[in-house]
Amino acid sequence: MKEIVIDASVALKWFYEKDESNADLARQLLQHASENKIKIFAPSLLVLEIINVISRKKGFDPKKLRTLSDRIATLPIIFESFNISELPQVAILINKYKLTSYDSLYLLLAIKKNIQLLTEDRQLLKAGQTIDLNSLADL
Repeated sequence: MKEIVIDASVALKWFYEKDESNADLARQLLQHASENKIKIFAPSLLVLEIINVISRKKGFDPKKLRTLSDRIATLPIIFESFNISELPQVAILINKYKLTSYDSLYLLLAIKKNIQLLTEDRQLLKAGQTIDLNSLADL
């Protein structure tokens, strides 16, 4: 079974309208994961990023945020926790690729698992010129 790491730029497409670029491809990916055709991994940070972006854009009240949280909890994603001992590796990725600490966690997870990182983030794709990163459109 194929395994991949996704970042928030991919997962957020599951919550937005169809006019979002590559939204159909993101939804297909989600469907494949639901059918156990692919394993999706992400740092647990992904949950906070999704809630942060959606709540800021849509101004969700606490009740709607609870509904969103419940929906996120049902996603077919295997969440990996960050270990403080990985901080030196994160720092190296931040420095080498000029990434945020958040983006570095996605990249580190893909490197640790030796699997593809799927992103629509231009900075991560740029970093991925030497690492196995792909855009949704490349699948």
